Amino acid sequence: MTSEVIWSILGVSVSTIFGVVGIYLTVKSRYSGRVTFVNEQTIELFDAIGNSLDKLAVTYDGSAVNENLVLLNGAFINSGKFDITPDMVEQPITIKLPDGYKWLTGRVIDSNVKASLEQEDENTISISTGLFRCREYVRFHALAKLPEEEVDESNSKRFKDALKFQHRIVNTKSIDETETKPKKDSQKTLKRKGIPFLLLLLLMSGLMGFIAYQGFPKIMLYSYSVSDSKVELVKVKTTNNDLVKVVSTESDLEIEESFSDFIKKTKGHPSLGKPDADIKFYIMASIQLLLIFSMLAMQIFEYYRNRRLLRILGDQ
Repeated sequence: MTSEVIWSILGVSVSTIFGVVGIYLTVKSRYSGRVTFVNEQTIELFDAIGNSLDKLAVTYDGSAVNENLVLLNGAFINSGKFDITPDMVEQPITIKLPDGYKWLTGRVIDSNVKASLEQEDENTISISTGLFRCREYVRFHALAKLPEEEVDESNSKRFKDALKFQHRIVNTKSIDETETKPKKDSQKTLKRKGIPFLLLLLLMSGLMGFIAYQGFPKIMLYSYSVSDSKVELVKVKTTNNDLVKVVSTESDLEIEESFSDFIKKTKGHPSLGKPDADIKFYIMASIQLLLIFSMLAMQIFEYYRNRRLLRILGDQ
């Protein structure tokens, strides 16, 4: 296979991938406004504090903390492309819990914008802001009580799954949910997950380049008597028994017979034909390279996304 054909295959593959990504980004960008919720920490108070030492008690509002109290440390960031003004907000950012769950209290603990947290009812808290500029944030703590349930999941997992975010802000999509890691942890994650993909990408690229340079071996073609009056070029493959598989390059003929019978039906000397596996190999190898590159790009994107959030929240 010539280098022109190889680059053509790679070009078509890359164009297809970027075309799909372009369509996805076009659809996604219909709403240029975006608010991101960062779950910084979810603490099961009884397990994390009240159950750590004998005779240690943790109380809330004069009552002992039970096993079903969960403290949420979170933040909302304006991660969109425009500032959110008060007249754009029909319904502020709200966090809802299902029936059986109950918000106990909450407050804003840090913000670079004027913001307030209100408890609308036992299932709903809302966060209101004035002018909410791009890259501004609101950090808050909120305490919730979970219902008694006999399940195998932890309270923090149940609580996270129960959170529902709502808002009615002009030209703003649904709230994105994410978590952040400390900078050192995110660096370790990138090295642990990214380096294997990088090495695999280099290995596959080198292997593909070596094969492209060396080329595939040509195949042996034989003039084979299909009938008394018809001769076709065929290739032969060995099997796991005493038979050989005869495959025609000119028709759908495909039979198995003994090697001696095959030799009797051949005429003249064999010739060399073009490799029959190179195109399939390069297509599959190109797809694998793109998949490996995509996995590596996802790890790099996640690392820089985490850094950007930490920078906005002032943790870096």
